[in-house]
Amino acid sequence: MNTGPTRIVISTCEDDTTRRVEISVRAHLCRRSDPQNPAPVSIVAVDDEDWFVDMVKMAILEKCQVVLRPFTSGADAWRELGQHPPDMPIVGGIMAGISGREIVGEFMSRNVTYPILVVSGLLEKQEVLGWFPGAPNISFLKKPFTLDEFYAELDKHFEPREG
Repeated sequence: MNTGPTRIVISTCEDDTTRRVEISVRAHLCRRSDPQNPAPVSIVAVDDEDWFVDMVKMAILEKCQVVLRPFTSGADAWRELGQHPPDMPIVGGIMAGISGREIVGEFMSRNVTYPILVVSGLLEKQEVLGWFPGAPNISFLKKPFTLDEFYAELDKHFEPREG
């Protein structure tokens, strides 16, 4: 039984409108809060776009028990994540300061077994999966993607904690 908080790193989803993302992200994460386990979900938002980090703050913090650690630099986020690794990083494939490949490489060098989701509008699935051939824990979403596609991918890896 997992009694600690679940940490998720969220990167950019810039192709969806801010309002739609705000409502859907809040509903998705609140739905997954476990009433039997009051430990808050801990989210690390990583993106080089200020609007995205601000949207995550507004969307999630007002309705759910969520701890948010926002970062607008991949390099800054990595320094923090090296000390407090997430349970499931969701990483932009291309960001200012550090690439998604570098972040995924750091996780893989630590022999992690938790899932890693890479999102990108410029990279292709085979390219990303080819970063670490045979690694079963790396998945990919091509931008633009719908929130339903994003949540379906998230649901493959992130399930409510059992009480």
